[in-house]
Amino acid sequence: MPDAGEGAGAPAVALVAGVGAGDVGVVAVGGLGHVRYWDRVVFGLGGASQFHSAALPLGPADRCEQITSASTGLFVVATRNGNLFGLALQTAQGAAGLDARALSRTAGSRAGVLSRMASLLGGSSGDGGLDDQLVSVACGGRTEIRHSREVFVLTRNRLAKWVVSSAHPERLAYTIDLHHALSDSVARALGSDAELHFYDVASAGSDVCVLASAGPNLVIAVLRAAHVSSEPSAVGLTLLRYTAPHPLLQSGAGRPRLVVPAGGSAMFVALDQVVVAAALPMLGSSFEETVTLRYGDSVLAAAAIDDQQAESSVLLACRRAGILRMTASVRQGPDSGLVDADTRIGRPQQEQIEQAVFFGSDAARNPLSFSITSDSLGLDAHLQAAALRVSHAILDGSSRFVADRLDIGALLRERLRRAHAVTQALADNGLAEKLSPAARAQLCANAEKLAAAQALWDLQNAAWARTGPAMQLLANLAAAFLESTGQQQQSRDPLRLFFRLHCAAIGDLLALMHRRLPALTRALAVSPSGVKDSQIVSYEASRITTAVLQPALAYRFQYVRLYAVGDPAPERWTEHPAIADLLADRLDASYTLCRDLSAQHCQALYERITATALPGDERSDGHALGIYDDAVSISHADLSSSDDDDALRSLASATDDDPHTSPLALLRETIDQVGPLANLCFRVFVDRIARLTAAASATTHDLVQRYDTLRPRFLLCLVPLGRAPVAFRLAEEYRDLASLVTLVFVADPANAAAHLRRYVERFSKDFADTVFAFYERRSAWASLLHSQDDRFDLWLKEYIDMRIAEDPHCPLAAYSWIHDIKIADFSAVATRLVSAARKAEDVDQAQTMLSLSKLAFVVSESQSPELDDTVEA
Repeated sequence: MPDAGEGAGAPAVALVAGVGAGDVGVVAVGGLGHVRYWDRVVFGLGGASQFHSAALPLGPADRCEQITSASTGLFVVATRNGNLFGLALQTAQGAAGLDARALSRTAGSRAGVLSRMASLLGGSSGDGGLDDQLVSVACGGRTEIRHSREVFVLTRNRLAKWVVSSAHPERLAYTIDLHHALSDSVARALGSDAELHFYDVASAGSDVCVLASAGPNLVIAVLRAAHVSSEPSAVGLTLLRYTAPHPLLQSGAGRPRLVVPAGGSAMFVALDQVVVAAALPMLGSSFEETVTLRYGDSVLAAAAIDDQQAESSVLLACRRAGILRMTASVRQGPDSGLVDADTRIGRPQQEQIEQAVFFGSDAARNPLSFSITSDSLGLDAHLQAAALRVSHAILDGSSRFVADRLDIGALLRERLRRAHAVTQALADNGLAEKLSPAARAQLCANAEKLAAAQALWDLQNAAWARTGPAMQLLANLAAAFLESTGQQQQSRDPLRLFFRLHCAAIGDLLALMHRRLPALTRALAVSPSGVKDSQIVSYEASRITTAVLQPALAYRFQYVRLYAVGDPAPERWTEHPAIADLLADRLDASYTLCRDLSAQHCQALYERITATALPGDERSDGHALGIYDDAVSISHADLSSSDDDDALRSLASATDDDPHTSPLALLRETIDQVGPLANLCFRVFVDRIARLTAAASATTHDLVQRYDTLRPRFLLCLVPLGRAPVAFRLAEEYRDLASLVTLVFVADPANAAAHLRRYVERFSKDFADTVFAFYERRSAWASLLHSQDDRFDLWLKEYIDMRIAEDPHCPLAAYSWIHDIKIADFSAVATRLVSAARKAEDVDQAQTMLSLSKLAFVVSESQSPELDDTVEA
């Protein structure tokens, strides 16, 4: 541009629709009035050397500032002093060209397409005054004149309306002193006499909207004229709740801009770092939302998207963020009656949460900065309800901000990310504590279900290529669930429909599987081929259970600090009795499947399993085995070297890794399932017991008894399966000290001493008492009384006293005096020996004990500090 380097600033540029398909032109106006028009710019800016040029006759202090499109091939250029020029980009014959003329008040003098005339205020093009410095130019609607359009010119004091056309002379419709017309009404509305400043003008159908300010307050005035050429009058004022933190510019890129999309319901005010969306005044709605750009960014330009939709959209050109699109939808009227009062009150907070969730708080991902506010001093019921509505909409797929996708996996990942962002946004704004623990637990549960759904979909994806009852298990369950809700006919693919709309019912899906699985396996097991199918179905059912619950609990524990539910926690969806029953059944079915498969394909492992008596099994007399029964210990005595066992080596060396075709691979995979299933089962029982205990429920006792029965059984069943380290880890985590002692002595006896020392340091006296009870049940008196640790001696003394107090005739009472001798408690030795002598059936044994008791008494007396050998006269 010829103006470059002359201090005229950046040129005003506009794009021009080309004649051919895909063609685009560019018209640029320099600050000093030099105009260039490229009628066709191809890819890579080809053809930039061919252009049309013209010069606008500006005064010495005037500068070109704005350019706007009036109609096809016609642009209007506005200068700093309020002068207007028309640019015609076509000749009379329709060829590309450039003709520049000043717009004229006098319709009679016409030269060419546009007349040369005086400025907006009536003088020559160079005599505009500073009192009427240009603020903004905007195009309005089309008029009854062919190829014509309204053009509104806003200066610091006045508003003028022009009608321009590429086929007819331009005409000045009116010019009014807008500052005088609005000052009094604005002062009354605000209750102050602050100076009025104008910033922008925009057309809203037949009305004209003007953006102004009085002090820090922003005002939008709506003007309406009786007919095209009459002067308008103010028919409404909209006072924005947003207040400017600093003085606003009236010119340049930093001035506020008013954008009113055609046919929409909202208008936008674009400031430097803030965009305010408000309802059109004629709707009577109090809607107003503020969106803030991140620090360092700013709005360079704003333009409406005139798509005649109910939603209003605006494009924002930002310094750092690039091009952003903002959309607002406003309901008519202050109270539409479509929502209840609580929802209406909480709607602003819901919108704030949606903005923060769906537009993000990560500067690397999104340039917008959102905040969530609450005026409540304690719990905020409206904020809580708003957060739950947003979270539930994400979970059930009804949120309009989550775009539907063909890729279900990508859709579930996106929804999980958004569900997590709900609580994260509240925490980032310091508002998480304003939600009750039950609400935070529900938000966590929604995210857990989406994490479970994502993992379950990934599992099903791996099964699409296979056929058979097992591969269709999940799809059939989804179809049955939809049928129970009356929605089976809504989709030909019930599984996809479930993941799209019913992730909230994923716990119900597991409960449905638990109810239908026994009948399915019995129906399949009637034939040899069906037996194999039933084994695969059992294996897949355990995989489905693990795929749902493991990611859900993993998410809960990973973000335990974020949700901070506390104790006692509200009831979780994973604690449902059907889930606990399902896990217990899956554990038992997996162990049974290992036994059945090993009987046919791995005899060595089968012998290990059948030789192992587990707690809960029955003895020959029909009584259930306890954890300390000799049968348990003896049967595990030869299972300590599991790593070197031939059975496990044969499983590890199986060449076929597909459990659906190889029985050995199926056996290996099923063994690997038992540990995770046991962990999930124990966790569900522990959580449910804790909640019922806090609630003082009458069912707590029965549930504790059931848990105490199944826990040692499924811990010890891992030993013959070669998973003793897993059993150790689970026994430690769930503090099953009785099972832990059993594992120490029967699963790894070579390192028993090291295990004992480590667990005594970790669990202290509780573990020592459990070890003592183990020795006592096995009548291992030598091991019980042999100790090289002073703490053990003290704990054993307390344990012996406790047992004798509970049962004076217990076998341990006959040996307790030996430990008293070891710790030099001879007074107790004497007492216990006398008691043992009275119970002795042999006279010689009784005499010996009495003699020893006398000796112990003498020793105890000699050790007494109160003994005095002096004899009084």
